[in-house]
Amino acid sequence: MRRGGHHPRRGGGLGLFLLALQVFQLGVDNIPIVTLITLCVNVAIFLQFPPDFILPVSKACVSFVYVWYTEDWMRILTAPWYHVHDFHLYYNMSSLIWKGRKLERGLGSTTFAIIIVLFSVLTSSLTVLLAFLFSEVTEDSGYLNQCSAGFSGVLFALKVLLSHYEPGGMINVMFLRVPTSIAFWVELVVIQILVPNVSFVGHLAGILVGLAYVKGPLRYLVQSLASIFSSFDFNGVAPSRRHRYNWSGTTGGRPDTRAAWAERYTAGVSEEEQLRWATQQATPAPRYSSNPVFTPTEPSAPPFDEQPIGFVRPEPANPNSLYPDLDQVRRQRINRFS
Repeated sequence: MRRGGHHPRRGGGLGLFLLALQVFQLGVDNIPIVTLITLCVNVAIFLQFPPDFILPVSKACVSFVYVWYTEDWMRILTAPWYHVHDFHLYYNMSSLIWKGRKLERGLGSTTFAIIIVLFSVLTSSLTVLLAFLFSEVTEDSGYLNQCSAGFSGVLFALKVLLSHYEPGGMINVMFLRVPTSIAFWVELVVIQILVPNVSFVGHLAGILVGLAYVKGPLRYLVQSLASIFSSFDFNGVAPSRRHRYNWSGTTGGRPDTRAAWAERYTAGVSEEEQLRWATQQATPAPRYSSNPVFTPTEPSAPPFDEQPIGFVRPEPANPNSLYPDLDQVRRQRINRFS
């Protein structure tokens, strides 16, 4: 989230080109529906489409002065969807694609859509509140006038969710390798040092919203809304069986666990069902002709009483035996030629 102020949009379009290239290389089909819609809305607003409904950034950014003193409450809704320049848009949307593919496939499109809408409103609202608190604590009225815009506050909240649902391990933050559990705090400080123009208050607001979700009642509010809207679900992504997140904060199956590998190759089928299926596949079914030819008057071989002349049918010594007695056959041959 950047401090928008009254600066006009700038950029030669390179950021848009890089974003389009990234989407093309990844493939639109590989981006979940809610993530893709969110991406398209941000790009359309940046391109001022449709032009009759798009505001200048200076009239869409959020600050304590504009919201509280001028009572322009609409800025709470508009601020996350506006970006100052094309690289501001590119960095945020690239992060959205990466986070959205993970979270939307784990939580489902309905839940993720609720999170996007709710987080965008809450981060803007909390930005206004934090600006007032920072101004009171530091006695610096500059916090009241900072006008912020951009989707990065929501992205910081999504980063908190990712670190909660996929705990453990290490991650690279710029030039530092830190544990996943504190990566968002480190990124908050590092970005503020490297890019002082970004809104520290807006990013902090995003982290606090994310923590309110994973630690507080916000998660249950999202769960309740998701259960209400689930009956009106669109053709989005259902929670993945292998990547489903439960509400206790752990994944329903992670790629590096034994259960995930077993389900990948067995599709959740029990060992008894696998054995029964394998037995059926190994036992060849009887083959029946679709048009069987059955002619009783034309047997495939003449009956024993119609055998050629000179043929002597051997009588097996044991009626239950499948083969004739060889000694008896020899005796019959001797009797025949003697």
